[in-house]
Amino acid sequence: MDQFLILGEVFYKVCADGNVEGAQRLLQTSQINVNWQNHHDSLKTPFYVAIILGHIEIVKLLLNDPRVDVNKGTKLGWTPFIVACYGGKIEVVKYMFASGRDIDINKRDDDDGKKKKPKGQTGLDIAREREHIALVQLIESFQRNPNEIRENLRRELPISNFYIFYFYFDFYSIIELIV
Repeated sequence: MDQFLILGEVFYKVCADGNVEGAQRLLQTSQINVNWQNHHDSLKTPFYVAIILGHIEIVKLLLNDPRVDVNKGTKLGWTPFIVACYGGKIEVVKYMFASGRDIDINKRDDDDGKKKKPKGQTGLDIAREREHIALVQLIESFQRNPNEIRENLRRELPISNFYIFYFYFDFYSIIELIV
C-alpha cells in the first residue's frame, strides 16, 4: 500500500482521537496527506472530523498548517465552516476567523434535498436555523468588517495555542509511535 495513503489514514485517526502529540509528529513529515478524505465516512478530512468531535487543540494545530485545506468539504458539500455552524461551535469559528486563513463563509452546501436541511444553505443560514444567536452575530460582524473582527479575536483568544513545531520523524518512527 502507498506510504502517502497509509500516513493520511493514520493522520485522520490521530485527529479523530484528539491526539495532539501524534498530530504534531505526523505534520513534520512531507509524506503526510493532511487533506486525506475518509471514503468510508462521507469524505471527511482530519480537520473536519476534529471540528465535529470537538478537538479544539487539533483544530488550532491544523489551522496553523498552510497545507490544510480549510474549505475542503464532504461529498454532500458540507465544509468545516458549515459543520461548525451546524454544531454551534463558536470557539471553532472564532479560531477560524482569527487564523487569517481564507475561510469560505459564503459556500453553500450541495445537499440533494434528501437530508434534513434544504439545498443551498450557507453556514450562516444553518446557524440561524438552529438558533445559534451568538454565532450568527459573530458571522454577521465578520461579514461587515473581517479585519476588525480578526484583530479583536486575536487579542481575545490565547494565540499561544497556535502551534509551531519543528520535529523531524521519518515514516517508520511515526508508525511505531502512533500505531
